[in-house]
Amino acid sequence: MNLFSIAPEIILTAGVLFLMAWEIATGGRKNLGYLAALVIVAAGVMVITQYDRVEVGFSGMVLADRFGHFFRLIIYLAGLLATLTAASAWHGEARGVFGAEFFSLLLVSIIGMDLLVIGANLIVVFLGLEILSLPLYAMAAGRTQSDEAVEAGAKYFLTGAFASGFLLFGIALVYGATGSFTFEGIGNAVSQGAQLDPLMWVGGVLLLIGFLFKIAAVPFHAWAPDVYTGAPTPTVAFFAAAPKAAAVGLLLRLSLTALVDLPMETVFWAVAWLSMLVGNLWALRQRDLKRLLAYSGIAHIGYILVGVCAKGSAAAGAVGFYLMGYAAMTVGAFAVVCAIESKDRSTTLDTVAGLGRRRPAIAAALTLFMFALTGIPPTVGFAGKFVVFSEALKSGHLGLVIWAVMFSAVSVYYYLRVVVAMWMWPADDSISIPAGKRGIRGYALVLILASAITLILGVYPQPFLKIAAESLFWLL
Repeated sequence: MNLFSIAPEIILTAGVLFLMAWEIATGGRKNLGYLAALVIVAAGVMVITQYDRVEVGFSGMVLADRFGHFFRLIIYLAGLLATLTAASAWHGEARGVFGAEFFSLLLVSIIGMDLLVIGANLIVVFLGLEILSLPLYAMAAGRTQSDEAVEAGAKYFLTGAFASGFLLFGIALVYGATGSFTFEGIGNAVSQGAQLDPLMWVGGVLLLIGFLFKIAAVPFHAWAPDVYTGAPTPTVAFFAAAPKAAAVGLLLRLSLTALVDLPMETVFWAVAWLSMLVGNLWALRQRDLKRLLAYSGIAHIGYILVGVCAKGSAAAGAVGFYLMGYAAMTVGAFAVVCAIESKDRSTTLDTVAGLGRRRPAIAAALTLFMFALTGIPPTVGFAGKFVVFSEALKSGHLGLVIWAVMFSAVSVYYYLRVVVAMWMWPADDSISIPAGKRGIRGYALVLILASAITLILGVYPQPFLKIAAESLFWLL
């Protein structure tokens, strides 16, 4: 059985039980977010202690290798920042949303994401996908008194159900073609001729569709803008980064092991091309920050898939490095949005107008995250795009890289429009910004952490790139 292979998940499960017991015992919610953050840190420490070990558990169904450990840490980074954001969001209606049930659901979802990146069997993958998805549906609809939130949860649930259906059908067809649920068994069958079986082709495509739904890649992206707009902002901060890291990690493991002899590169190429096109063009029209960041996330998935199209440990490491930086800058941006969100939940450009004069520190943080998402040096956004595009060029994807660079230039308009609104537009005095002990000052920790990671990975990328490449080399 080897419980060491799931030791971090055991810590997270114990944390879920502890949080619920703590709220019942104390009758309050005051420190639950910070306790949940400590649980995530403890799980991360366990991963670091196991980093150079390979733990195979449950008859080979779980493979906790360096690849899995690396993506676990990215998930924990996104989860930690999102948890601290939710812990700070105590103004107004947030008091009725972010209690033990919210943080418990968040930890359960992280457990499901862990199973995606350490699973070596399609059954474990399906279980992980459902464990991560069901809590997210509930978290999206967490403000039950809000029609927008309930609608967001319903839309997320319906699209997620379709994705699960595609995935399950794909698993059945792949098993029919190969006679195996394990990645190793599927890879061996494909290398011995199973790639000629139509069942294998259809099953492989259905598997990819299921995961492309989860990362909101075009043409499976329509749910993202509406869900991002209606769900509570700390919830959006979490599922804007963590599930994408888990799903991309699984796509890498599948494409480089089980499906390595299938020409899936064409599918990734087309999806990357469309995601960059739709994400950037639709973002140009947005005045709501949450919808803008939703379409921005679709565009960034396109950039990430440019790296997936390239082959080799360096390319896979570049994708892992990009995801690490993306988690910090995206959750950081949503933390700022959460901090300035007015009582009527307005998150338009008018909300940030004049923010540089009203709240210069928080305006500086959002400026940094906008620069990073644009890809302006010396942020991690520039370093991440540079290494991903460089590896794609080495693999011969010149046209795709030109397309990506062109739309990176297009993105300058809508990202810098936010910066211009903060520093150059007059403030709208009718829009109030939360203040006080539980207001903006409560977000200091998450903004400091996210800003530090955004800058450190941008200024000194080489050590982290080396760690990413060495971790993902295990797949090849």
